[in-house]
Amino acid sequence: MKRLVLLAFVVGCGGALAKIDDDAGPPIDGGVKDGGPKPPPPDAKPPPPPPIDAEPPPIDAQPPPCQLTLCGSDCVDTTSDPNNCGTCFNVCSGACVNSMCDTTTTNVPPQGTCAHSLCDDSTLLASGCDGVGCTNTICANDSYCCDTAWDSICVSEVADYCSGYACP
Repeated sequence: MKRLVLLAFVVGCGGALAKIDDDAGPPIDGGVKDGGPKPPPPDAKPPPPPPIDAEPPPIDAQPPPCQLTLCGSDCVDTTSDPNNCGTCFNVCSGACVNSMCDTTTTNVPPQGTCAHSLCDDSTLLASGCDGVGCTNTICANDSYCCDTAWDSICVSEVADYCSGYACP
């Protein structure tokens, strides 16, 4: 690396400036010619500060409240949710349209806490286990369904006693 050395000679009353190119050995200052970073030009503007949020979110932020219907811990639209049609846990076998199960398909009643679907002939069911009153009404009219077994007659009574519901 070249070093430039400027020497000033004073000759009489005037001065003369001479430039000497010295390639004799490595630079004394480790290659740094000016001893550090250069200051910014006089017309340079400082960088803008980072943007500041008007209001930071709270540390324990909660999700917004449910604007529809809260079924258990789920926020649902009971006008179109086939698992919560018209009310929580009212399950449609087809589509839910305007809070009503689509009548072109079979509307199976909700199972609730029953041991099996009201549309399956199997073991007896506890009165009230479906949560919408079907088992209450069927068992009140046919005690065999809740005392002995939920047979094919009990399954067919779903359409007779449970308004809006039917088994396939």
